Amino acid sequence: MLKAVLRWAIPLIALLIIGPAAGWLTGSLRSPTGSEQTTPLLAASLGAGAVALVGCFVIAAVTGAVAAAIIGPLYGLFSAGLVLAWATGQTGTIDLILRDAAPASPLMKLALEGALCAVFGVGVAWVIQQAGTGYPATPGAAAHTTHQSPLAPTSLVAIAMATAVAALIALI
Repeated sequence: MLKAVLRWAIPLIALLIIGPAAGWLTGSLRSPTGSEQTTPLLAASLGAGAVALVGCFVIAAVTGAVAAAIIGPLYGLFSAGLVLAWATGQTGTIDLILRDAAPASPLMKLALEGALCAVFGVGVAWVIQQAGTGYPATPGAAAHTTHQSPLAPTSLVAIAMATAVAALIALI
């Protein structure tokens, strides 16, 4: 019974409490012109933007790791995704960001930010995988020793390589 309650409670807490806190980190950033339409690396204060970016991923990793340790790695990834959805929902839209930065093009900074987010995302997935080791890949399946996590180490290497290639292409 407790596990059934936690299966619903942890993602709801991530959606309704922890996610808005992460969204506040990115939502409080302002562009150099004072607009709310910005992202962490385009913010007027690069230090505040970096803290917001790293802070959101740390909050997501902790939330996902707790969910993975209690329920399983799939719920951990889901809970972390809910937190990061709030964080990205509070940033600006691309058309308004480009309009706000009219004389200068922020596309290189946006590409770099995308690459950083991809690398941090792989790190969050790895933390969640480690916290959820020992749980079955499918909810309801029996745990066994041959498969301990839905993300094998080779999968993480493949994700990291694809991220690196995409980042290089975006920067060129």
